Amino acid sequence: MDGQLVAIGKYRTVKWNEILSNKSHYRALLLEPVPWVAGNFHILLDSARQRPVSIEFMFPDIEAPYISDLAESLGFDEMTYKAAIDGCVAQIEKMWSAQKEEGAIKEGSRVSIKISERRPLQSLVLSDNITVLVLTGAMGREGADHDFAYVYFGDRQSYPSSWFLRQMERLESAPIKFENEV
Repeated sequence: MDGQLVAIGKYRTVKWNEILSNKSHYRALLLEPVPWVAGNFHILLDSARQRPVSIEFMFPDIEAPYISDLAESLGFDEMTYKAAIDGCVAQIEKMWSAQKEEGAIKEGSRVSIKISERRPLQSLVLSDNITVLVLTGAMGREGADHDFAYVYFGDRQSYPSSWFLRQMERLESAPIKFENEV
């Protein structure tokens, strides 16, 4: 096994700046995209100012039959959860478009937001050769430290990094909510 587990711990202890800075390829399947995007999308934009990047988000489909159960398992009211995801999509579009209009984003960079027709079971973030797997409590969110994270570092051709990549590749045909390329 060439991929290495390099950190395990509470989600709030993940060092996102180290994981995301100065990378080129990002894929993120996010059960709860709002806090992650609010806290980290600027890091991806910083990378896009330095080099061409590929950014792909996958969010829950707010029209899917699973959305009510997913919202409840995360501790949200369904309407609030749907509105938050819509707002997150709008925030990414706005921030990307503003940087593009300023000419700040390197040519060859792209961003897309896809919608998961099937219920996602965990959050998964790939940043070049680093993977963060985020697990929510087995019976939903309860308590202050309800999310747990595993951080892996390794060649995408080697297990388990290859497995994580395959999970994201299965989502490539998902419907596109937003897409833009410089």
